[in-house]
This record gives sequence, C-alpha cells and structure tokens, in this order.
Amino acid sequence: MDRIPLDFVGRVVNMMLYNDYYKVDWNVMKTGHRERHFSAFSRLSRPWDQFDGSLQECQVLVYGNVYSIHIIDRNKSGLITECRSEEVDILAWNRNKYVVAELAFGATAFCECPEDQANEVICRRPLSPAIFRRLRNILRRNQRPVSIVYYSSYENSKFEENLEELLPAIHGIGLLDVPYHFKNFMPRLLEIPVNFFNFWSYYREETRMVVDHIVEAMKKGLLRGWQSMVFSDFTRDDYEKMVNLVLDLHSEGPPNYFFCNSSWIDANDVYKKLELFRERWTPAVSPSYHCAQYYTSWFRYIC
Repeated sequence: MDRIPLDFVGRVVNMMLYNDYYKVDWNVMKTGHRERHFSAFSRLSRPWDQFDGSLQECQVLVYGNVYSIHIIDRNKSGLITECRSEEVDILAWNRNKYVVAELAFGATAFCECPEDQANEVICRRPLSPAIFRRLRNILRRNQRPVSIVYYSSYENSKFEENLEELLPAIHGIGLLDVPYHFKNFMPRLLEIPVNFFNFWSYYREETRMVVDHIVEAMKKGLLRGWQSMVFSDFTRDDYEKMVNLVLDLHSEGPPNYFFCNSSWIDANDVYKKLELFRERWTPAVSPSYHCAQYYTSWFRYIC
C-alpha cells in the first residue's frame, strides 16, 4: 500500500477532533463527551497527538469595509471568551501554525485592542480585492471546518457582500450560527457540509423556507445537527416534517441528542411513530452518549 501522506492524516485527525465539539451545549450539556474525546486522542503516539495542539485558532472578523484577525482563547466548555490583543498579519499567515476557527460578521469584537480618537478599534484593517483573495486562499486551505457566526444587526455591516466574496472558498462549516438576515444564503450554505446549525430570530414564514433546506441537507447527509430555542417558531406541519425525518433517519438506533415537544405534534401518525421509536430506542440508549427530552421548548437534534 502506498504511504499515506502525513498532511492528509493530520487533516483527518484535526477534523475528527473538531467534530465532537458541538455535541456540547453549554446550557444543558456537560463537557464529558468532549473531554473523553480529546483525552483519547492525547494518548496517541507522536506525531498524531501534536496536530491539533500545534495549530493556533484564529477568528477572522469582517465588518463593513474592514477586517481583523486574532488568535482566540476558549474557556473549559470550548466557548470563545476573548481574542488576544495579538493580531495575526494576513501577509504572514502560515497554515502550519494557524487555523481559522471562526469567520465572524458584525461589529462586535472580543479583542482587547485599544480604540483610536474616532473610537475605532485600531486592529481593523481595510478590505480590498487583494485582501479578499488572500482570505479566500486561507479558507480554501484551512485544515478544519470554519464556523460562521453573526454578531451584529447593524445595517452597514455589508455582510451580504462580504459573505458573497468568501463563501466560494468555504468547504466545510463547523457551527452555522446566523439569524434571518442570512435567509437568502441558506440554499448555498446548506449545500456545504455543516456540523451544527443554530438558527434563531426567524419569523415563521422564513422558518418554513429554512426547514425545506434543512430537510434536503439532512437527506443528503450534509447536516449533522441543528437547534432552535423556541418550537413555536415552526408551523406544526414543519415541526412534524422535521420530527418525522429524524425518525426515518434513525430507524435502527437513537440519535445522540434529540429534544422536541411532542405536544406540538398534531398528526396522529407522527405522534404514534415517535412513541414507537422511543420504545425501540430505549434498549440502545447509553446515558453517557445519548440524551433525549420530549417535553421541552428546545428543538434540537444531533445525529
């Protein structure tokens, strides 16, 4: 057998390490899954245990006509707590040293960089066609899925124009955490492999459109999980459609996580099917790896 390139194995290890992160929800989940997952990889012999730890995670923030790149810090749960004041120069980007963990749109910055006399954070650099080309090259060669998040609702954020420039270079999405402003991009975003989609602030009419794309992405195996905080954002028909698809996809065994509100299900056949699958799943459920709630306002699924 031909020797497997070290770079290829490194990419696989990095993506496997990253893949379990969004099984953790900081409100209702414990970090045990992620800790066990990381400890298992830490016991690998060199050089495999070095791949993930050797890369410094960065946030690329794009807002209006400016951008910034910072190394990020995470807390124990894996959430970004701040971006260090240390900037990363785009001209000195090294894919063997840095990895883009998050592509953020909006004005909010977690960095500690000071402001100038015009109250602008001094780390913001002007965007240009040349900078967009460099950012696209960085994203194309990124060694992990990149999370796409939205931190602002300001009208001058130019998120549509900026996302249009960068989207063709994104080959995998870790967390897709965006509000209804991104509705026109949903067909294209959900054609990319997505680990977890957190959709929020959608009106019911817009939710219907999003549901159609979620269903198609799940059928194609492109979407691993999703959540919405409020089940009443869905029409009952859309809610039942998503519950029914989860059941169809897991006829042989339970999903890792599944939260729903069974009282929101009107269709008698879907309700009976849910009850039947709950009984069928019970023998295969492990408290360490599965979690389900059937009377909660959360609507959450992870394959």
